[in-house]
Amino acid sequence: RYAPFIGPDILSGILVKATGQSVLEFATKHLFEPLEIKVDSNNANYKDINGNLYTKDGKTLIQYAIGKSDTSFVIPNGVTSIGDKAFYNCTSLTTITIPDSVTNIGKAAFCDAKNLECVTIPNSVTSIVRQAFYCSSITSVKFGGGVKDIGDQAFFECANLTSIIIPDNVTSLGCSTFWGCSDLSSVIIGNGITEIGFNDLEIWCHTNHREELLEEWDYVENSFAPNQVVPQ
Repeated sequence: RYAPFIGPDILSGILVKATGQSVLEFATKHLFEPLEIKVDSNNANYKDINGNLYTKDGKTLIQYAIGKSDTSFVIPNGVTSIGDKAFYNCTSLTTITIPDSVTNIGKAAFCDAKNLECVTIPNSVTSIVRQAFYCSSITSVKFGGGVKDIGDQAFFECANLTSIIIPDNVTSLGCSTFWGCSDLSSVIIGNGITEIGFNDLEIWCHTNHREELLEEWDYVENSFAPNQVVPQ
């Protein structure tokens, strides 16, 4: 019996030197992250558009092919819903344009989209659900005029987010909405807020700037004061 001339350890070493990735990392990137999704044209329930998965009527974006190298993506006009985890673990996109036709953003839709920087919520969206933008790379968020509710952990661990303006049309903030936003140093809450999940800033936000925020924050009947600027 003879050992193979090139064994798995040697091949692994060659792969690391050539790509800078371990076998597992290389496999995850190139085997488990789709570059393109194709659906048989006879399928009655689903279809593909430019390599991404949609419902047959084209109204729900179910899955973006996260192996693509594109840095920007425009969700087609006419899409009304972004599915749960539709962009989960997408590593290439820095900007995603959401059209005014979208009314629903699913749970963890943009969770762990590692390079997504700017988020603009269109006026058509009324609610941002749990962990929708659980994404450490986000640097700015702009809410549309239709948003009423921002759910639990909606912007969980957005560590690069430094300021946030919550407009007057928002009435409810969930628990731990900005938990882990460690660089968040400025929060402006509009006058429409009637409910916040937790009144303890440590639980609601958890930021490195907690003490300076508490010095500036006013409490009214155990609730956050509307139009409170914390601090700029």
